[in-house]
Amino acid sequence: MTGSNDVPGPLSDPGGWGPAGAEASWRPAMLDALGVLVAGYGLGGLASSGVQAQFDGALADAVALTSVAAMLGVVAVAWSLARCGVAGLRAVLGPRPTASHVAVAVTVGVAVGGVCNVGLPPLLEVLLDQVGLEPPTVQQTHRRVLTASGSRVAAVVGVLAIAPLGEELLFRGLAFRALRRHLRAVAAVAASAVLFAAVHLPGTGVLGAAFLVVTLGTVGVALAALVERQRHLWGAVVAHAVFNAVGVGVIVIP
Repeated sequence: MTGSNDVPGPLSDPGGWGPAGAEASWRPAMLDALGVLVAGYGLGGLASSGVQAQFDGALADAVALTSVAAMLGVVAVAWSLARCGVAGLRAVLGPRPTASHVAVAVTVGVAVGGVCNVGLPPLLEVLLDQVGLEPPTVQQTHRRVLTASGSRVAAVVGVLAIAPLGEELLFRGLAFRALRRHLRAVAAVAASAVLFAAVHLPGTGVLGAAFLVVTLGTVGVALAALVERQRHLWGAVVAHAVFNAVGVGVIVIP
């Protein structure tokens, strides 16, 4: 295996970050991704129920949403450490990003955020109006907690910091790289994007689910492709945070 961690490029070792070393000493398997998925969302659900009993109104919803994403991150980190110690965690995170990687990640986040949060919703509304259907209302909890004065700060912290890191640890750090061990890049990117969209669908209705499949599927493809190209998780975390920031701006800016 040849190359340097400082030079971006496709994974030369499927499931690994490229050159041999501490970052490449452990390859996540599908069991790792499934274990964190079940444990993270299960414990996150319990934590969410617990915090909702301690707070009221929109603040309870904001803290509950944040606790789920936080638990995903905690379980992913704990799982990686248990599997291969500090090298296991480094294997999930990958090497430090370069400045150019961060710039590319910001650009990807802005572009995907613009398409999915700004461009698609009005287009969808026009298309549905032509056939006499009401546009779906999705992610209403996010809208409520971001517009209520008592929960806005907690919601912004969760959406811009905790959710990107927690979700990227699971979906790109573990799931995508586990899929990449067995599939070609395009198939692994697509499969991980489907998984990412699927976990956000419950309770959205048929039209809402279709909208989220398109938007979150697009986001999932972009983030997994970024990981495939850059060979670390940090760019995807940055792009995810920027994408969410665009969505927050659409909601809170009149």
